[in-house]
Amino acid sequence: SYQATSDCMTWCCSIVVVEGSGTFVRDIIMRRIRLQSTVIIIGLRLLLLFKCATTANSFLHHVNNVGWKNHRHHRLLSVHRYRCSALHELAADVKRDGINYGMGGVDLYSKWIALVDQGHVTATTCINTSDGDDDDDVDSLNVRYGVKLVKEEGGMHLVEFVELLNENSVPNSKMKERILSINQTLTELQSTLWTIDSNSTSSGDISNNNSGLAIRCIYDEPYVAQLQLVRTLRPPRSKEMSGTAVARTASNTDATASCQPPQYNPSNSFLVGPLRLFGLEGDFHGEGEPRVRMSKLSTRLNEADNRKWDIYHNISPVDPRGHFLLLPDLEMSEKNWRDQSLIAHDCHDITCLASTIQSAGSLMITFNSVGAGASQNHIHCHGWVCPPPPFLQEGIRNGYAVEDAAETSSFTLQQGVTVSLLDYPCTCIKLSMTIDGVGGADKLWPSSILSELGGAIATVVQIAQEMEAPHNVAWTNSQNNDSGTVTLTLHSYVFFRSKAETIIPNTNSVFRLGASEMLGLFHCTGSIDQMESLSGEMESSLSAVSKEPRNIIWNRVKIELSKQ
Repeated sequence: SYQATSDCMTWCCSIVVVEGSGTFVRDIIMRRIRLQSTVIIIGLRLLLLFKCATTANSFLHHVNNVGWKNHRHHRLLSVHRYRCSALHELAADVKRDGINYGMGGVDLYSKWIALVDQGHVTATTCINTSDGDDDDDVDSLNVRYGVKLVKEEGGMHLVEFVELLNENSVPNSKMKERILSINQTLTELQSTLWTIDSNSTSSGDISNNNSGLAIRCIYDEPYVAQLQLVRTLRPPRSKEMSGTAVARTASNTDATASCQPPQYNPSNSFLVGPLRLFGLEGDFHGEGEPRVRMSKLSTRLNEADNRKWDIYHNISPVDPRGHFLLLPDLEMSEKNWRDQSLIAHDCHDITCLASTIQSAGSLMITFNSVGAGASQNHIHCHGWVCPPPPFLQEGIRNGYAVEDAAETSSFTLQQGVTVSLLDYPCTCIKLSMTIDGVGGADKLWPSSILSELGGAIATVVQIAQEMEAPHNVAWTNSQNNDSGTVTLTLHSYVFFRSKAETIIPNTNSVFRLGASEMLGLFHCTGSIDQMESLSGEMESSLSAVSKEPRNIIWNRVKIELSKQ
């Protein structure tokens, strides 16, 4: 019995690696356990623990088909089948809000809902409330924050929350007032929703009948600033990254930053500590369990070079509907434990993954280099739901400002990749390719088509690296159906930066810009006053961090890509 249980543990770990290969996994299970009832129950529980609801259902179906309907454990099996179905029904219930997205053949939205429902998209932090230098009597606030599911008539909604766990035992302080203020603001937004005039450019609260989201933002067409108070509590930037951007003040606004990362240190928060993504409990990785991995995505460029990317949830999402971290396979430590800079393989891989986004345009994948918004010096990208909440309001634009930017110059490569210099406040090179869309976004496109686009993006990124220009990269796709012909277009945007931050006029406050801001959506984590100070200043903020002169960058892009 002990040996059978050990075997069960072994192949259940394998199930996590090959999740999605339902038939293969089911056959392995049936062959290894020889229909031993005890091990089947253990294995099924582990399947549910690892969120493999589809595989578990397939497994149960096969067990029933081989004559287990009269077995003494059939009732327990049925209970587990119910739990599997409940995960899918839960996602379907929230999907009434009209959200549906996935990538690499994986239904990420259902996985996100399951994680939220099980309380995984939360974090607890301890905040020091001491305002002085005396550390003998320090009071700490224990704060829990994240995303939760709220049941309402007609369905369920995803909402942000903040909880002060020791409110009654901690004396009043500025930080305590700050936490309580965030909680009060969220409560007001979620309980007294009202819709602004679609023609207004002033600040207001937005409720969308289809999404159930409650946000506060200002429109400065074509740019938007959104209040993101919960992200104030997210883990801080690593100390080594804090020193990579040159300090800027109101009198030193021309200081520049470099995209060159500091020396890689594996003791980063992705690998070490309570919020880590990877690593069993031990001396190096630290105490507790690592974060739950949502899936392992295949780039599927070809059979010989089929690289994998891990995908995890972000504990402090920019969008309660979904925000993810994508990292090259963490199990391949020798190749993939490296600094926050893109290599050619990364550009090819993300281009391939972007081609599999379903529904088309429902996700945006982004990369922040050192000096351009990155907070951790370990290679990673972000992915979040599109369109973002501020664009859900009827009558408001349904995409980022950069997506509507005009082209000032362009040329086309041999396989059809269009490369353009955009008329945009920050220097931006757009690369795109339209391909046959029959079969949907999950179709395996010829490697030659994706290789040209991925290679062109890698070349442009390399130019930014050689210029030591901080840069942001974004990927997404879109589907068109003109005259009955379905086409899928892949888009990528590479922003050339001079620095990470800008000074907001009239307030002299520093605002850090990442990929979202480059695209046209500003996330304000400070205060309502900070958000309102951006009114009329968003375009100038983008110009202030742009790498210039752009004609020199553009000429170099043309020269280097002509060699391909």
